[in-house]
Amino acid sequence: WLLRRYGESIKEFIEKRLGMIVGAGAAALILLYILVRYAHA
Repeated sequence: WLLRRYGESIKEFIEKRLGMIVGAGAAALILLYILVRYAHA
């Protein structure tokens, strides 16, 4: 029901900031990978 209620505004928000969201997600994944890899070294 959240998607039905806010879906349109969320879609616009995501479309406007898609590059930033994807970039931030990729950066977070890389940082997480590095942390896990070197935390156990």
